[in-house]
Amino acid sequence: MKQSSFSKSFKVGIVYTVLMSLISINASAAGKPSPNDSLRNVALEKPYTVTQEMKDNQLMSYETRTEGDNGSKYELTDGKKGSSTDFLDKNWVGYSRQVARSVTIDLEKPTFVQSIYSGFLSQREAAIDFPRYVHFYLSDDGNQWFDAGSVYPRNSSSQEASREEFSVDDIKVTARYVKVQFEVGMFSFADEITVLGRDAGKKDKKVGTLKKSKAPKDEPLPDNKATGGVKDMYLSFLYPDHTGNGPLGTWHKEDFKHVITHVDKNGKSDDWMYNSILFAMGGNPYDDYKDQTLWNEAINKLFKPDVNLDALEESTKENKQILGDSKHKTKVVLGIPYPALEATNWGTVDGKTLNFSIDQPGGEKAALEARSEAVEWYVEQVEEQFKQKHYQNIELEGFYWTHEEIGYKTIYEEQLVKNTANMLHERDYKFYWIPFFQSNGTTIWKELGFDSVMMQPNYYFQTFFGETPPKVERLI
Repeated sequence: MKQSSFSKSFKVGIVYTVLMSLISINASAAGKPSPNDSLRNVALEKPYTVTQEMKDNQLMSYETRTEGDNGSKYELTDGKKGSSTDFLDKNWVGYSRQVARSVTIDLEKPTFVQSIYSGFLSQREAAIDFPRYVHFYLSDDGNQWFDAGSVYPRNSSSQEASREEFSVDDIKVTARYVKVQFEVGMFSFADEITVLGRDAGKKDKKVGTLKKSKAPKDEPLPDNKATGGVKDMYLSFLYPDHTGNGPLGTWHKEDFKHVITHVDKNGKSDDWMYNSILFAMGGNPYDDYKDQTLWNEAINKLFKPDVNLDALEESTKENKQILGDSKHKTKVVLGIPYPALEATNWGTVDGKTLNFSIDQPGGEKAALEARSEAVEWYVEQVEEQFKQKHYQNIELEGFYWTHEEIGYKTIYEEQLVKNTANMLHERDYKFYWIPFFQSNGTTIWKELGFDSVMMQPNYYFQTFFGETPPKVERLI
């Protein structure tokens, strides 16, 4: 019997459907992903670990306080982003200092990875800012890592709180482990890490096709040239006379004898000791140096006859004769008073009244300009008076930044330090800094323009040592 055209079409349709099904099955068996296998968040609810670049037990309390406080066991992979730009939002996880964090997510099986996203908070009023770098890595075994890309965010350009995602795309390899490493200043807050991907296919590129990650190298210690010959620096604090602590911060010739030389049991100098003296601004860095009058008071104290710089000059001269070393000179580093933002009428330079406040018509840029002008004025005053003294046994090597951290009250705090560094380097001076333990800015000290930095260990104040500090031999 003759078949109708409908029957023929129907049979052809069945054959076509069966063939396409077989092709689809074979393609799937061969490892080729189906076009319908769309990308999804393959990190959702996956376990992860967090490690610190430089672990500190006291600072770890921030992690334990914020991790999991929204009810999720793994808060960074629970699919919940911060619902506000306030760090008190429980979907934010906070990290404090310790240089950086590495969040390693276990996808639990080899998985095709297309993109990685990580969300961060900037809330400067709470000392929270975006990390200066975010590195993304992939691995098959959690040991050997490969670079998936990096992002280098700029610090926020506004005091307004905000959330941003930093990401890498078009990775297109398979891996089981994903690592997101980010810098932590004073605080970094993250809410969610998203990994877009799908099930792995046999024809997908392997993670080994990416560039192998290299272990970072420790920065070498500054050499003699970088430090300006400063080898052993002694801090001589100068306390303002108006505070009542003036005598405590006044140094005499005999005081310096026991600093710049080693004195034997008979009271005789038998060798050189500290080769450099830092005259630091003691007292409250805000109230005790709040205007130009008090900055002038600090300058006058430095050059007060017979004490401080004069006393160091005479002590060095006397001990050169005792030790028979006519070429020796003691190096001097002078502290710069901190130009605090609270000073709305600091003083005048070249007939211009300087206002350090960010709440002025010119805003933060005007404050930066005024603060930079005040710092340059101070350096000029000190430089000129030092020259007028015609010291023969001490030499001015550079200046010291008094504030022990890069603060968050203005978005131009880093720029202020950079301006100061540039100004000093143009005058052939070195720039020194002694920040407190892991304070904001310590990881980028070279970028800020410092020549030599010594981070305070804060060893004595670690409460987890117990009531009695351990033997001090470990410090020597």
